[in-house]
Amino acid sequence: MFGTAFSFDRDTGESTGPVDAQYSPLDPETMLRPANSLVKPPPPVGALQVAVFLLNYQGERNDAITEESDWTVYPDWRGVALYKTATGTKFFLEKQDINVLPADVDATPLAPGIDDTWDGSSWVLDTAKQRARLVATATAKRDDLLAAAAAAIAPLQDAVDLGNPTAEEQALLTAWKQHRVALNRIQLQAGYPSDITWPVAPGASA
Repeated sequence: MFGTAFSFDRDTGESTGPVDAQYSPLDPETMLRPANSLVKPPPPVGALQVAVFLLNYQGERNDAITEESDWTVYPDWRGVALYKTATGTKFFLEKQDINVLPADVDATPLAPGIDDTWDGSSWVLDTAKQRARLVATATAKRDDLLAAAAAAIAPLQDAVDLGNPTAEEQALLTAWKQHRVALNRIQLQAGYPSDITWPVAPGASA
């Protein structure tokens, strides 16, 4: 005859569900439990909870399990994305991290914005951090555009240096140099660095 026992993970002690258990042929009242299981069912759990037996124990301890052995409900934040309050880095708790709260690992389940800083209870916009990021982004784009301008200017300047530029080459050289000057002055714009009107390269559509 078979009944039902309730198994638990041997590493974490967490409930892993029901399993078939045979009753003793010598004593029909005695259930022969499979390893790592209890006769008593785990209690109902809510969100972010798990039923656990022998939290964090390692290996077999069947001799210590009796009909009176019981479950305990612990917090369970595993599987929930957490964010380090110091850096905003996203991570997840490990398998063994039952009964570990976000505050225990200096984290929060609240996702930060790209320029946010933790103020102790929530993420708030860090305007200095935001400006530094925007400046770095604008500088990288400007440098790419300056490199393209330098590549365009070089052969035109060669023609001028050799004393035989065409009128079109001369005009184009002037336009590219004006473009390069404008690129180097983007930080003078009123909206810099969050709202930049980028100079249009000669021959390109606006």
